[in-house]
Amino acid sequence: MAKQPLRIGGFRAPFHLVLGKDELRPALRQAHFLNGYVYATDASLLIRQSLTRFHGISDEQAHILEGKRLHETKLQILWDAETVEFKPDGIEFKHKLGVKMRMDYDTSNEKAPDFEKAIPKAYAEGGLLRIGVNPVLLARLQKAMGASHFSLHFAGRSKAIACEDPHQPALDSYGLIMPLMVPEDTSFPF
Repeated sequence: MAKQPLRIGGFRAPFHLVLGKDELRPALRQAHFLNGYVYATDASLLIRQSLTRFHGISDEQAHILEGKRLHETKLQILWDAETVEFKPDGIEFKHKLGVKMRMDYDTSNEKAPDFEKAIPKAYAEGGLLRIGVNPVLLARLQKAMGASHFSLHFAGRSKAIACEDPHQPALDSYGLIMPLMVPEDTSFPF
C-alpha cells in the first residue's frame, strides 16, 4: 500500500514566520532539519519542534529531511500547498491551484548555527520555573501602556507578573498580568 504524501497541515505551525530577513545571514533565513527537529531562528527568536511528535511527520519523512535546509520563501510556498511529499532529491507538492510542482532543498556551505547551545540547559532538563503567559493579553497590555517592549519580573508561579517599560523609571509606568495556570506534571519531550 502506497504511503499518502504529507499534507502540509502536518506542519502544525508556520515556524517560517520567525526566520530572519537579513541577506547577509543566510543561515537565519532557512529552517534547519536536524536530529528529528525543525529549527527556525532570526537570532532573537528560536523555535525547536519535533517533526514526528509535534508536526506528525512520519519517521520516514523525518529521516529524509535530516540535514536539509529550506529557505523561508520555499516554506511560504509549501504552506499554501494541498499536499507535500519529501523525497531524498527534492520536494514534490500540489499547489492550492491544482498544479503539481517540485522544488529542491537549499544547498549551502555555511555552517548551521549551534541551536542546542542557545537552549538553556536548565530548561532542557526541566529545571526552570514554568509560568504561563497569555500572549494576547500581553500584547494588549503593551499597546495600552504605549511600550515598545517590556522587561518582565516574576514573583512566583501564581503571582502577578510585573511588565515594565525599560525606557521609563521603574514606578512611573508598569502593568501587571496574571499568569496562566500550567500543570506541574506537564513535561516536554526533550
